[in-house]
Amino acid sequence: MFTILSTWRVAFFAVLALLCLVPARPARAASPLPPGYRAEAFAASPGFITDLTFGPDGRLYYLDNDYRQIRVLDAAGNVVRQIPLPKPPGYPKFVISQSLGLALDPDFAHNEVYYVHYLDETTWSNRVLRFRYDNGVTTDVALLLTVPLPANPSDPANPCTDHNGGHLAFGPDGMLYVPIGDNCHSELAQDLGQPQGSVLRISPVDGSAPADNPFNDGAGPNDDRIWAKGLRNPFGLDFDPVQGDLWLTDNGPGCQDEVNRVHAGGNYGWPLSSISYFECKDPGSPYIPPLWQWTPTLAPTGIAVYRNGEIISWEGDLFLCTFNNGGLHHLVLDETRTQIVKDEVLDIKPVGCRTDASMGPDGALYFVDMKTINRLHRQGVWLPLLHR
Repeated sequence: MFTILSTWRVAFFAVLALLCLVPARPARAASPLPPGYRAEAFAASPGFITDLTFGPDGRLYYLDNDYRQIRVLDAAGNVVRQIPLPKPPGYPKFVISQSLGLALDPDFAHNEVYYVHYLDETTWSNRVLRFRYDNGVTTDVALLLTVPLPANPSDPANPCTDHNGGHLAFGPDGMLYVPIGDNCHSELAQDLGQPQGSVLRISPVDGSAPADNPFNDGAGPNDDRIWAKGLRNPFGLDFDPVQGDLWLTDNGPGCQDEVNRVHAGGNYGWPLSSISYFECKDPGSPYIPPLWQWTPTLAPTGIAVYRNGEIISWEGDLFLCTFNNGGLHHLVLDETRTQIVKDEVLDIKPVGCRTDASMGPDGALYFVDMKTINRLHRQGVWLPLLHR
C-alpha cells in the first residue's frame, strides 16, 4: 500500500523527477496584495488535489488523486458529496495511476455529467472518461479517449509515464479540449499522426474528431483529433471569456516553462525549441513562440482568467500556480489581450499555490497547495471603490 507521500509523488506528472536537475531560482520579491485582501486556507482534503472547478450550483468540485474521487464542497467548505470514479465499460480491472483533469458538462445543471482525464495502469494509457452521477447512482459511463503510452526510451520493456498532460476544458464551441504530453518522445510532438505533444479537440458525446479540426484529413495519416501541436507537457488551460482564446501552460525541460495563447492549427515548436536540456531557443517561423517564459523552470500548472472578481483592476488578467515553489503569479495582459506585459508573484503567505487556480462565484480566487484549497478574497471591511 502506498503511503500518502509516495502516492502524490506518483500522481503529479513526473515534474518533480526533473526539477531536481534544475538550478535553484533566486527568490523574487513578492508583491503585496491590494489593501483589505488576504489569502487563507478555505478547506483541507485528505488526498492530493489535481484539479478544481465550480458548478452552476455554486459548489466547488475537486479531483482527489489519492482517493480516486471527486469531492463536492458547499460555500462553507464542507464536503456534501463524494463521487467515486467509475470503471469504464468492458474493463473489469481499473487502476488509476494519475488523476489529471476534471470538467463539468456545459449543461451540468440539467444532466450532471462529469469528465475525468487520468492515466490507467491496466492498459497503460491516458484516458478521458465520461459519466453521469445522480442521486448516488453512476450511469452512462463512456470512454471518450484512449492514448496508449509509448515505450520508455531508457527502459523499452516498460511504458513512459512522464509528460501525460493535465486538465480539461470546454471551449465556447462546446467541444472538449484535452492536453496530452509527449510521453518521453519529443519527436512525436511534431508528428501529426500521433496524439502526443498536442491539444486534442474532441466531441464530448462520443470522443470523435469534429470535422472542422485543423488537421482532419479523414482517411489520411493525421490524427484528426489534433487541434494544436508542438507541446512538451501542457498542463493548465482556460478559455478567455472576451476573445475565446485558449491560454495554456507548458512545462519545458531545464529551460523555458511557458504560457501560450493557443489557436487552431498552431505549432508551438517543441522539441525544435530545445538545444539541450538546459538551453532553449526560439525555433523561428512558422513556429509560435510563447507569450511568456521562465528560465530556470518553475513548473507552471493550473491557469485561470480573472473574471467577475472582487478586484476590478485585475479583471481579465491571468493567474497561475507554480509547483516548484508554490507561487501565485499574476500575469497582466495588454489592451488587445494578445500579449503579456508583466509577471508579478503575489505575497500569499502563509499559504501556497501548486496545482490549480479557479475563479469562484463569490468573486474570490481559489487555488490549491497539495492538499489544501486556499482563496484570495476581501476581508470583512469597507474598501475603496477601486478594489470593490
